[in-house]
Amino acid sequence: NRSMVRVSLVRMEPVAPVMVDSLQIQQVFINLFRNSIEAMESTADTRREITVKVRPMDDQVQVRIQDTGPGFSHDIQGDQILPFSSTKIDGLGIGLSLSKSIIEKHGGRFWVDTQTTGALVSFTLPAAAKPA
Repeated sequence: NRSMVRVSLVRMEPVAPVMVDSLQIQQVFINLFRNSIEAMESTADTRREITVKVRPMDDQVQVRIQDTGPGFSHDIQGDQILPFSSTKIDGLGIGLSLSKSIIEKHGGRFWVDTQTTGALVSFTLPAAAKPA
């Protein structure tokens, strides 16, 4: 199967719980994983991996999702994600902007990094309480 992808979760240290609408945050993960899988399908590289790193960050929880695909176009910078712009031939260009909107509605921040190997998307969500 051409879309065989290995997914790893790395949790550096305990993180506080977050208060979120689980269906909306699930949609963010679905969008980001789908983008990664589709991008990696277009590469000849057989190493298809998505790494999810979760760590505390002040009074927030940071999630970083990185894949081994071709990465983002340099047209996309930081948190300047424009709707209806896509690097995929059949892409609608709404997945990243929708994900950013959901995270921001939850009081978090959403950004991409174009200076890495593969695509790297990060977002934060406010922590509900300090870890025990």
